[in-house]
Amino acid sequence: MTNIVLDPGHGGSSNVGGSSWNNAVGPRGTLEKTLTLQVALLTKEELVARGHSVELTRDGDFNLGLDERAHVARDLEAPVFVSIHFNGYPTPVQGTETFVHTTHRAISANLCRTLQAKVVAATGHDDRNRHHPGGVKRASFGVLNRSSHSAGTACVLLEVSFMHMRDEEDRLLTAEYKRRIALAIADGIDDYLAEGGVALESEKHDVLGDGFELMASLSIAPPEIDLSERVYDSAGSSAPFGRHMIVEETSEGCVRSFLIPVEQIDAEIEEGDEELATALSTGPQASLKYSNQNAIRNKPCTANIERRLVSAVTAVFGPACTVSVYSGGQDRLGQGNRRTGSVRHDDFGNGGRAADVYVYDENGTKLQGITLAKLGQYWLASGYGGVGLEMAVGGIHLDEWITPPQGGGMYWTYAYSNNKPWGAEARRLLRRGANGEFPKLFQESDTAVLSSTLSTVVLPAFPQMEDTFDDFPTRLVRSDANLWAGATSLQTDYVDIPSRIYPNGGGPELEIGEFGKDEFLTRNRAQFATLVEAVNSWFPLPADLALSAEEAYGIIYAEIGLTRYGNIDPKHDHLAGEFGLLPLSSAHAAFTGADAPNPHLLYRPNINVQEFLLYLGSLRIHSSYAAVYRYPGISDSHTRITHTSGAVVHGYFYSPNYRPPSSRPPRDSISREIAADRNLADFMESTSFKQRHVVRNRVTNIERGISLARPLQE
Repeated sequence: MTNIVLDPGHGGSSNVGGSSWNNAVGPRGTLEKTLTLQVALLTKEELVARGHSVELTRDGDFNLGLDERAHVARDLEAPVFVSIHFNGYPTPVQGTETFVHTTHRAISANLCRTLQAKVVAATGHDDRNRHHPGGVKRASFGVLNRSSHSAGTACVLLEVSFMHMRDEEDRLLTAEYKRRIALAIADGIDDYLAEGGVALESEKHDVLGDGFELMASLSIAPPEIDLSERVYDSAGSSAPFGRHMIVEETSEGCVRSFLIPVEQIDAEIEEGDEELATALSTGPQASLKYSNQNAIRNKPCTANIERRLVSAVTAVFGPACTVSVYSGGQDRLGQGNRRTGSVRHDDFGNGGRAADVYVYDENGTKLQGITLAKLGQYWLASGYGGVGLEMAVGGIHLDEWITPPQGGGMYWTYAYSNNKPWGAEARRLLRRGANGEFPKLFQESDTAVLSSTLSTVVLPAFPQMEDTFDDFPTRLVRSDANLWAGATSLQTDYVDIPSRIYPNGGGPELEIGEFGKDEFLTRNRAQFATLVEAVNSWFPLPADLALSAEEAYGIIYAEIGLTRYGNIDPKHDHLAGEFGLLPLSSAHAAFTGADAPNPHLLYRPNINVQEFLLYLGSLRIHSSYAAVYRYPGISDSHTRITHTSGAVVHGYFYSPNYRPPSSRPPRDSISREIAADRNLADFMESTSFKQRHVVRNRVTNIERGISLARPLQE
């Protein structure tokens, strides 16, 4: 009889010892902590029926610290420890993944592989471990820390699926699906035990991981090192918020640990994880300080709040900003006449779950109004907690209450903002955030001035567009909202303009609705066939380089805007200030003619798609790119032309997208790989291309679009 320990992640109503009470939340309000316990109980039932002895770290709705959870297995000297979780993210993604610690023993890697194989088969989701060495993902999760477990314990953390996707939440609410997952976990454990837990050769340690769990792990540090030191400075100065990660390196059979700034990490992030990679691995961060420090309600906030304040302000406004907490936690109970302020701040005496802050730009100007509302929109869209806007000249309330206390709401506005001309617009921004829509975010190369009106921007020499690939869309590398002359801070109404392809009216009417991109392209086969023919006649394009349905579908599949639930989004906010179903190049007029519409206004889907196809068709006859389309072997195949257009659209031929920016793009090599029908991702991942970790997803999306278009070509 084998002792097995199952750890249902999270629990209770407060954070304990590095363990958050809950992370992921489904669209219908289902909590991760509830599902983890339900699945753990079902798994225990199955394992006990097979003759095993099973211990749960928790069998009810309460929370335990990470060490305490691990010590359950250590005290029993259990050979197996499985921490069960469900994932969540602000943007559409799906898949199953299983982690070991970065200092894992080889037996943990074996358990990881057997468990991952069974659960992937049960969920039918993408295997998010498949591109990692040995099929094993690694992260510094405290509950898996090697020092907290016995030498003979194989310990893993399982992320069953992304429950923020509505269809997945619906499945998880059925008893049959939860039972299937439980059986898969039991099968994975049994397969591991059947192998005898044989240790294989140790693998190289690396720093990999994603989702809520990895973000939470960043606050965990050795006892002698405080990585979340708070800055108290009544004089108003500030210091950078420290971000470091523990990294293990194998050398001559020994593992040594050292701390490095996250900014220095150039970890090999898996495909689709660019959003996380950006959050963890790039550039400086905004600074955090506490002002008015002697006030009753200016005690430290939770490390989670501090981390999110810094990351949110950096993402929305850039690293040169300062976050000033003027009202944080408090040291008195939040009940009866002893209560000193909002229950959101004091958490009935636990303290620190909310912050009232000012945000200052690099010139020391306090951000206000619509600009500040973008931060609230981001906070809500990220699922961080509640937002209150705006208190007396620039104050914004941000908290970590996923479930509001005492029946409160997730966002509200104060009298100050309600009485301002921009008040209604600010409320709309918060409403969009609550619906999962992000504002456009800061990019270091932006020349926008945050606290001023629209600014002058130097247009890029070549078009740069956003991916909407099946894993993580690159939402954390978008520009500031007020970048483009003629654009507004929030576009909700279509700008009506005549069609350039059909100046006298007519033309196919696209079917738009609440469906994914596969269904959108399938429903509109006839319409796209007509549009492709019209674009080829409009230029006209040479016969051997004519726009094809394959090319249109392939690039559209990679570029189309999606809602957080994976449906097409006719009002999507794209990479550099573009609005609409598809992103129009900032250099749209340079490619399609002086009469081209402003690429940063919101047009109806028919016009938006027509203009996108005109841009796509123009690439092969523009002087910047004509040569790459004429590379030997490219024009022989619609598929090769499509991948060439993908390389152009995604900036593979553009020098600033490589490190260093002065690098010459490997133009001939890119074209040679395409002409040889080789997967371009294999080559691009070996270059200094800044976004090389997402190229494989781009290729996958393009190929999927091509496959959908083939019936149109036949």
